[in-house]
Amino acid sequence: AVDETCTIDLGYAFDLKAERRQTNETRVSDRERRYSIEVVVRNRKTVPATIVVEESLGGDTEILQSSVPAVRRDAGTVQFTLEVAPGRETVLRYDARQRW
Repeated sequence: AVDETCTIDLGYAFDLKAERRQTNETRVSDRERRYSIEVVVRNRKTVPATIVVEESLGGDTEILQSSVPAVRRDAGTVQFTLEVAPGRETVLRYDARQRW
């Protein structure tokens, strides 16, 4: 439809890889925690790749800082867009605070 957003999953990309891990977590109080995430994205193609990392956030979560600007899609989803050169890797790091 005109002016509507459409998401298309194109399938498996064997020459692009992402590894996600939590590097830190601190319980600030009974109702708040802070944590750090690292996502390593590798491009084994011979051409540059634009990779969108989409993270689902639970509760009242705020991105405190990130190595790549975050774009909030909706109340529970944030996106990071990474440009990865051929044969290289890019690391996304972000810190978040979650309250409930």
